[in-house]
Amino acid sequence: MCSDSFELGSVPASLVQCRHLEELMLQSQGLTDLPRGPYLTGLRELSLHANRFTSLPLALSTATALQELDINCDGLAPLSDDDLDLLSCLPHL
Repeated sequence: MCSDSFELGSVPASLVQCRHLEELMLQSQGLTDLPRGPYLTGLRELSLHANRFTSLPLALSTATALQELDINCDGLAPLSDDDLDLLSCLPHL
């Protein structure tokens, strides 16, 4: 069993183009932002735990089917008014 960890650093372009995803787990991948793309539109569950976000990624606004979001990151600043506006666009959270 290999115990070495590997961080993607960004969401692969092939994944960004995927449609009909319902669950996506991207924990500990060194992400600082999320690209917009069809992969977000049908997601019901998204985990971005332990990445390097300092604020909520704007692309989350297109994830309107989200029911569960885990974005617990050490560097994440307290939610701003813009972050709260973004979250208000996600009616199922």
